[in-house]
Amino acid sequence: MAFLYVAIRVFTVDITYDEAWTYFEYVQYPVYQIVSGYSPRANNHILNTLLTKLCCIVSTHQFALRMPNLLAFMLYLYSINKIADLLFNKSLLKIALVICVISNYTLLEFFGLCRGYGLGISCLMFAIYQLLQYPNNHNNRHLHYALLFSIAATYANFSLLFATSGIFTCVIYISYRFKKTLWYSLKLLALYASILFILCAYPIWCLINADELYYGGKDNFINDTLSSLLVEYIGYNFYHAGKYVSIIVLSALLTISAACSFIGVSKKKSNALVSVIPAIVLLIAILFTNLAFYIANSLLPISRTALYLYPLIILTAFSAIALLHQKHSVVATVLTCTWGLFNLFVCIPNLNFHQTREWWDEAYCSKVLQYISNDSKEKTITLWAFFPTTNTFNYYIEHRYADKMQQMPCCIKDYREAIVGNYDYLYLRNTDDISAYHQYTPVQTYHDGAFILYKKQR
Repeated sequence: MAFLYVAIRVFTVDITYDEAWTYFEYVQYPVYQIVSGYSPRANNHILNTLLTKLCCIVSTHQFALRMPNLLAFMLYLYSINKIADLLFNKSLLKIALVICVISNYTLLEFFGLCRGYGLGISCLMFAIYQLLQYPNNHNNRHLHYALLFSIAATYANFSLLFATSGIFTCVIYISYRFKKTLWYSLKLLALYASILFILCAYPIWCLINADELYYGGKDNFINDTLSSLLVEYIGYNFYHAGKYVSIIVLSALLTISAACSFIGVSKKKSNALVSVIPAIVLLIAILFTNLAFYIANSLLPISRTALYLYPLIILTAFSAIALLHQKHSVVATVLTCTWGLFNLFVCIPNLNFHQTREWWDEAYCSKVLQYISNDSKEKTITLWAFFPTTNTFNYYIEHRYADKMQQMPCCIKDYREAIVGNYDYLYLRNTDDISAYHQYTPVQTYHDGAFILYKKQR
């Protein structure tokens, strides 16, 4: 059902500004320029851009642009189901884990968008699944897959770099624990750290020099990262009704879960090593995030850049519950089932098929163009729209209305900077004052009057 929901949204949700920007700029570049930091922008999620460019060989329809992330969602579902099998024997507990990891409506949105967030999180979950397999059969290929896919996660979105550091830490710990030799661990680290450095170091350096790492928090981890993550999880209304309680509960949950996992390892309980891996990845990611913030003055991840922490938190908590289940099965079952029901209660009311949480400005672009196309008898129609909807409008003009409409100039943030009197239609916010242009009259409103379509009277 979750996959069907995301697949439908791939067709029904309008292309967002950032997706259209990826298509118009980075997908058009040669591969060398995509990967080398040419025209560095945070919008260029390199692995996502490369896969999108590959899909565009067949088609440039929005389905093709979003195909890499839709396929990544299949990898995500596969990994989570396999992790559930490794942690629990009872079907009920497995289902509860899968529900909790999947039922984050913000996370679901990114699996249906042409961005690197969903793709990176899928690679990260597959890497964790490979790590969890190693204690059972000691096959070295699991360590190699874990490292490769963690690198792919970072290459899909640089915000996952610290989680990749957690994967590297786990690989060193696991390989040393079972092989009893530090040499093999160091060889693995040197090989894959070199690959990570070659792929990511220069593009990240270019982004820093271009001052493109501007999206993030400046306060502290709890107020910025944890708070925004909770908002994306349970919604604004539910979060603000119990803001501090939510933060305290989540912080306590993380602390207790990690402690239980590490205690289990110290006492050599069965399945304890499997249970501690998600906690190590999560704690390393949190530690490095805070070190970068306080020492290197980098910004804290918020909202979509912090979204990768959500499945890590869920896996850490459920890994601790897996240890609890060995002696207190009833308590573990009640906890997991209650959590699963709570997630469904929070997630389902927020599901929709027409807009996203972060790019809701662009939700009506295709409807606006359809109205204009049906309304106007002009041979060539001109439209000016407020930033940041311009790229979305231009995408649909190119693909559906190229014979009737002209593409508009991009990225003019102030409508007063444009010569709006020369356009047949204006699409503006209701706060934009066009009283100086008497020739325009409103003909349509959208989003409860927040956006207004004006037509030039002749």
